[in-house]
Amino acid sequence: MGNAITRYLERLQPAARAFVPGPGAVDPSLVTFCVDHDVSSPEIYAEYLATSNGVYACAKLRATLLSSLPLRHYRLQGDGSRVEVERGRLHELTQKVNPYWTFNRLMEMTELSLSVWGSAYWFIERGASGTGAPRELWWARPDRVRVVPHPTDYVSHFLYEPVNGAAPIRFEREEVVWLRYSNPIDEFSGLSPLAA
Repeated sequence: MGNAITRYLERLQPAARAFVPGPGAVDPSLVTFCVDHDVSSPEIYAEYLATSNGVYACAKLRATLLSSLPLRHYRLQGDGSRVEVERGRLHELTQKVNPYWTFNRLMEMTELSLSVWGSAYWFIERGASGTGAPRELWWARPDRVRVVPHPTDYVSHFLYEPVNGAAPIRFEREEVVWLRYSNPIDEFSGLSPLAA
């Protein structure tokens, strides 16, 4: 009997460990009310860019240097070698990410966001169905984006709170690129250098 129980438990162990931040790690209130970024990255941090010479100089330097790096795309070949790609959808998208911004501008705003809030979000315009090939990339102010955890799938969706106070806009996981600095206190929020 003891061996049968041991074998049964051994079979269950991989399934129990398959999704570590699952129901046992996700607070049910987070699923209902979203993650509160005000703990790790409050809105007031944005004010520091405008009011602190040191914060602005450091964050702007990082953002300018990152956005000045040339972007190259490569395709892996069957033999493991890579070939540079100079045309195609991805190449075109990263030349002009939306009708108003270049990729360099997107990268600069992304690094400023990471420096200030520890998180950055890009919303992907994928057509009316929301499942088409990416057409545009849009930067979103991180203190206006809320992550809605899922009890078993990690993230359910994202909510964007418009500046004008309108109802939050829902974005599915497939419509969001979520970049963040590691935060051992809250895995659903980035930890910015400014917060530290």
